[in-house]
Amino acid sequence: MKYSVIVPVYNAEKFIQRCINSVLSDSRDDLEIIVVNDGSLDNSLEIIEKIASTDLRVKVHSQKNRGVSSARNYGIEKASGEWLTFLDSDDFYVTSPFHMFDEILESEKSDIIRFGCTSQQYVRMIEHRKELFLATLQIRGEENCFYNNHFASACYALYNAQLIKKNGVKFDTDLVMGEDMFFNLEYISCSKTMYLSTFDFYNYTNNEESATKKLNTKIPVADHIFQYKLLDLLNKNGYSDSNDIFYKSVLQGILVCCNTCFHRYNLMDYKKAKKSFLDLIKQEPYCSALEKMNCKGLNFYNMLVLFGAKHQFFFPGYILRKAATKIFNKS
Repeated sequence: MKYSVIVPVYNAEKFIQRCINSVLSDSRDDLEIIVVNDGSLDNSLEIIEKIASTDLRVKVHSQKNRGVSSARNYGIEKASGEWLTFLDSDDFYVTSPFHMFDEILESEKSDIIRFGCTSQQYVRMIEHRKELFLATLQIRGEENCFYNNHFASACYALYNAQLIKKNGVKFDTDLVMGEDMFFNLEYISCSKTMYLSTFDFYNYTNNEESATKKLNTKIPVADHIFQYKLLDLLNKNGYSDSNDIFYKSVLQGILVCCNTCFHRYNLMDYKKAKKSFLDLIKQEPYCSALEKMNCKGLNFYNMLVLFGAKHQFFFPGYILRKAATKIFNKS
């Protein structure tokens, strides 16, 4: 088998048929879809099994609800393809990508293909690994030409399955946010080459019912875990300025966690999110990151958010974001 598409599914009955059919639109037989039902409570499994009964390329697996990271790891174990890619159940392919993958793999020896990028080039990790680390962390490094690409997401890439399994690269089940990012950082650490393609076929669905849109007070706790795992990974890769990168990443974590206190939530949920956020920034490394406050490369809005976090001044920002969101949605 050449390609395996891994699709984790949890309560996706509205989207899953469109998702799977977008892959099956390509009739090639060296392709499999590994669908992992992560304890869905709706009709997702019934829909998946019905599709699988008409096309043997669809392989259905089920587990108790353990989250997207666990479902993807299970998919990696079950996949038989030489190359792996991930597709979220509420997303779909606008057009089949596999002919493009064929062409690149025939002409370039790459460990990973990233698509939907702003440039088309062959990248040697040994020359650019640090820049790719910074881009994956969404930190603007000095003249980082990779910064605006989709390195944080695992869904915008084709991975070498042997490299994943040989190096034990997995999605971290301790993380509720940043799991894609950390998976990519670990994969970059053991890769030698990357090909960036401007070919863009992946359609991301802005699903208001997805887990990332709901109140989750575990996000600050997970970010705390992420940051220290990142520091270990940076030191393991021998970066002399690992502490500087670490504190920049911590500021990004503060921005992600602080933004969960704003426009998404009603007032009651805002208060809950704010409490979990305040508990976070009272401890290290967040105190030190706010004290040092290296805002280089951040836009004006993010600097204001960090200023508010440092001085614990949030409510005006909540009101402004609520108002701006309503105005934007009406336009």
